[in-house]
Amino acid sequence: MVTKIPLPDPATLVSLPLFRGLTTEQLSALNELLHLKRCPAGTPLILSGQSGEICYIILEGTIKIHVEQRDGTTVILATLGAGDSVGEMSLVDDSNRCADVVTLEDTTLLWMSRADYYGCMRAIPEIACNVARILASRLRAANEQIMALATLEVESRVARQILALSS
Repeated sequence: MVTKIPLPDPATLVSLPLFRGLTTEQLSALNELLHLKRCPAGTPLILSGQSGEICYIILEGTIKIHVEQRDGTTVILATLGAGDSVGEMSLVDDSNRCADVVTLEDTTLLWMSRADYYGCMRAIPEIACNVARILASRLRAANEQIMALATLEVESRVARQILALSS
């Protein structure tokens, strides 16, 4: 179910990485474009190959980003929680989705359409800067993961993953 939401406490919105540094006026304008979605555990949000039409911001809950392999196995690319966003890559590069996304628990999300997302990035440059920071952070994490897979023994990779999941 999708409903229009009243502006959450500006401190809540501004604490989200995508909206960090925005003024109260910018947050109020942004609120006109945001929608609320509540999903039970196990709800598919994004399917690989879909057109990227929506960006989600997680308010509560956890999601899993994964890819199904030809042999039926699943590779988990990331587990994201409150404050994280998902789906912005397809909005930025206008490509289809590259992975599946499913809720792991009851999850509350904000979402924004592609057209509104582009409009916000043009009208509120801080959002474009925040998107660049988010994507750079993910790229750094991916580079670290690639380096670990290429250089660490299995036991060290497992220990590294356990530490990552605990933080």
